[in-house]
Amino acid sequence: MAFTVYRSLGYIGLGKETTAGTGVAASYFYKPIGDALVSQTQNTMEIRNGNVRDLTAHVKTGINEAGTFKTLWYANEGAALLAFAMGADAVTGASDPYTHTITLANNLPSLSVNQGLASNTGIIRGTGNKIADLTLDVAINEPCYLSATVLGMTEDDSTMAATVSFTDTAGNGPFMFNQGAVTLTGPSDASTLQAQMRRLSVKIMQDTVTLPVVGQITPAGILERARTIEGTVDFVYSGQSLYYLTYNGTNSATAPSATIGSGSIAFTLTSQAASPGPERSVAVTLANVDWLSASLPRINANAGEAVITATFRAKLVLGTPDVYPIAVVAKNSASSAYI
Repeated sequence: MAFTVYRSLGYIGLGKETTAGTGVAASYFYKPIGDALVSQTQNTMEIRNGNVRDLTAHVKTGINEAGTFKTLWYANEGAALLAFAMGADAVTGASDPYTHTITLANNLPSLSVNQGLASNTGIIRGTGNKIADLTLDVAINEPCYLSATVLGMTEDDSTMAATVSFTDTAGNGPFMFNQGAVTLTGPSDASTLQAQMRRLSVKIMQDTVTLPVVGQITPAGILERARTIEGTVDFVYSGQSLYYLTYNGTNSATAPSATIGSGSIAFTLTSQAASPGPERSVAVTLANVDWLSASLPRINANAGEAVITATFRAKLVLGTPDVYPIAVVAKNSASSAYI
């Protein structure tokens, strides 16, 4: 009788490598939502010689690892994913909950990505991976999600059995939309808008590329280039201050100007409060955002409530000290730093 392996039993596991490209066992595991695949991809080139009209050969010009996955946002595994996408983590505390201060760094950690089916069956392990993009999603009537894109060096097709452990699911559920608190600055009606947010999406993009070298078909590494942190937010329409701020530069200006409207966004998710505790929370701060666009509600006789949608991009502000585009503080059961 043929043995059936169900795709729904699959998982993604991440492990921090000591040496980029040298595989390690996974330390953090994720149950993907929807399709997830991290696997090899290759580029090929046609060879067409003179004096004939037909293709005569193919050659490979590169092989690397790449893929995507989406997962529920849990306190511990979610904080690990944020640390891998941002680059630095410092942990404090003598007992649960431990506080992780996750900040941006120029160099991201190299990761092994384990992909398995049926708990411990059929592991494929990609090595030398970095988080190319990470999206944080908070929306009404849903749990919160993290979506990652990875780019890696190669795959070693390891068949070692991983010990799969989803530590956060034992007693703590994923963060939910109703467990959030938002603080907004910039628009004159910020207090009203922050109480009526419907959706927030923040994307950390690394502009990663493979680093090919002469002498090998797989890349020698993954290079991070320009980093961009941007997002979209929806509010129940309560006025036009955000619209004016975006296009006119201030809340009170009555005509378009060259001034960029700016402000800040901060949000906290708490799946378990300090009492009865131990606390499980994450606080994300975008201290300096520029509002790039704001769309007023479209009139539609068959539509529901009016919503204003705005896009933003977070920026670095140089000073003493520098204020980086995003900072995260997570409280969970992990006693060691993720990086």
